[in-house]
Amino acid sequence: MRPVYTLMFALCLSALAACGFELRGGQALPPGLGDMRLQGGSEDLYRQLRRVFRLSGGALSRREGAGPVLRVLDERSARRALSVDSAGKALTYGIDYEVEFEVLGADGTAAAPPQRLRLTREYLYAGDDVHGAAREEALLREGMTAEAAERMLRRISRLRAG
Repeated sequence: MRPVYTLMFALCLSALAACGFELRGGQALPPGLGDMRLQGGSEDLYRQLRRVFRLSGGALSRREGAGPVLRVLDERSARRALSVDSAGKALTYGIDYEVEFEVLGADGTAAAPPQRLRLTREYLYAGDDVHGAAREEALLREGMTAEAAERMLRRISRLRAG
């Protein structure tokens, strides 16, 4: 019976490999863009970008120096009420997170035009649990920043070093 399970396991693994399945994590960075310098952006975005660069075998720092630059042109986050009850209290909130960035080559020329990412999330507001709602919002914001960093890295990985 054991050889049958081994064969089935091997077939499942080969099917996953054939379909292009890849564990989430590192993206291959183009040559010359693996070690970059970040200009602008919040500390949270910097921390998440540094994490995804490290997973991809690259490095990101805020130190001045030569080399390619990832410049955050604009980063903003906003919360808005999506629905209210009959008393006018918010029941559902939406969070918007937007970041605009560009990549400059080592010579200072733009490697690509500025790009904008926009993420939105919704959550229910429990008026009787203010601390829980605040914690949920903070977790959503952190997750959105992490997702934005991963999307930025995917876009950078498609560029050619200049």
